[in-house]
Amino acid sequence: MYKNQLAVAIKHNGKILRENKDLVQLPFGSEFSVLVKNLNSRRVKFTLHIDGTDVLDGQEIIVNANSETEMKRFIRNGNMNEGNAFKFIERTAAIEDGPRGIKVDDGIVRVEFWFEQEAPEVKTVIHKHYDEWHYGYPYRRQFWNGPYETTYSSGPIYGST
Repeated sequence: MYKNQLAVAIKHNGKILRENKDLVQLPFGSEFSVLVKNLNSRRVKFTLHIDGTDVLDGQEIIVNANSETEMKRFIRNGNMNEGNAFKFIERTAAIEDGPRGIKVDDGIVRVEFWFEQEAPEVKTVIHKHYDEWHYGYPYRRQFWNGPYETTYSSGPIYGST
């Protein structure tokens, strides 16, 4: 299975088994493992169900970006080194009539996964504000339409009489 840069494969005797329209064939009584390979640049979290049973004991496994992990057994009480190995068994009358019974999910391996959220893109926007009275042309506006030349006197004005 391959979706969104996550590949999931069933391995038997160290070899990846090929799929034929979402089906993988295994001989009865053979042990297998589930390979989860993350080809994405973000981490992924997944759960694993085989025959309708949560094999991770309610936990979720995280696979780093561009990495892989191989699940070979059931996890019990948080221990990943001990537990029953995954085994493909034949459904016989003893199994059907026993405590396990017949399940709708028999023979189905289901992987649910969630990718880590992408970091938001940070954009820096710089606004330049100009003080129109401080800066000269072209930022200055003419608000008063009076005469352009004005005479000023610096002392008393003496007139002739």
